[in-house]
Amino acid sequence: MVYLSAQMYLVCYQLIELNHIVENLFLPSSMSSSSFIIYNLSGIPGQGYYMTVYIGKPNQKIQLLVDTGSSNLAIAGRNLTNVDNWFESTKSSTLRCSDHLIQHVHYLKGYWSGIYCQDEFDFTSRQDTTMINRYPMNNNNNKIHMSFSLIFNSTKVFLSHTNITWYGIIGLGFNSIYIKPKSIKHHNNNQINLLIDWKNQFMNQIINNKNQFTYLDQLNSIWKIHKQFGLLLCGTTMFNDPDMNSRKMSGKLIIGRTDVNLLWPSTYITSNMSSPRIPSFNPSRVYYTPIRKAWYYEIILTNLLINEYSIVDNCKEVNSSSCFQ
Repeated sequence: MVYLSAQMYLVCYQLIELNHIVENLFLPSSMSSSSFIIYNLSGIPGQGYYMTVYIGKPNQKIQLLVDTGSSNLAIAGRNLTNVDNWFESTKSSTLRCSDHLIQHVHYLKGYWSGIYCQDEFDFTSRQDTTMINRYPMNNNNNKIHMSFSLIFNSTKVFLSHTNITWYGIIGLGFNSIYIKPKSIKHHNNNQINLLIDWKNQFMNQIINNKNQFTYLDQLNSIWKIHKQFGLLLCGTTMFNDPDMNSRKMSGKLIIGRTDVNLLWPSTYITSNMSSPRIPSFNPSRVYYTPIRKAWYYEIILTNLLINEYSIVDNCKEVNSSSCFQ
């Protein structure tokens, strides 16, 4: 998992450069009719960026690693190695888990196994989440039921840490690399304690629907939120955390749109330059490149130029490392 978070630090400086934490969002009044969600991100160098979601009834605050190299959504369901907090399944009255479906997901380093579940996700706007919904909502609220895995076993997935960090993973990759749940006949006693009876017919309906697996797929299916996102990471958004010896970093994740100007509109910045909440950043032109394959966001570099002079003899030289993926 470390290589996935490390890649973000290498590429994000091209997007935006920040000097302050932005606690509030100022959105322009003239936007298209599409719905979108903005998450505030926190991060620690070497441990990736994480977002906050609210799951269950009553809500439990869950912090998820933002991972562009996978497509599954999973949350620690018990005390695991390097896990201090986890989703407490017995405290949620809306949690439903399968009694025969589990997922096994392997990364370049590490893997986890989890039980396939569904629970209520609360998208009510908070300090760390802003929901802009342009469509009628179910029952006039911001809550929907979504599927995920409750992790009961893991190896080298969760990182050693000294304070608050993530204890779940949200994969933003294509659904072609989504690992589907598989049926098993038996669980051991420890796993059975995590299970809640579930209607097999409904679970089979979810399994047979190829368009509702990933987090982005589910938002698109339920709320018609476009399956696209933008990430603003790194920069100089470092700040000293009083509870840590290291410095934290902040960022933004926008789902449903890719216009980074939605995060810090120029009209607001120019008219409020004296505000301490306004970030200092250097906007630049955005360049687009095709994705080589619809799995994770892998691109191919064909050349590197310095003052119009090529420094690459063979493009394989700059594509051999996974840091460009």
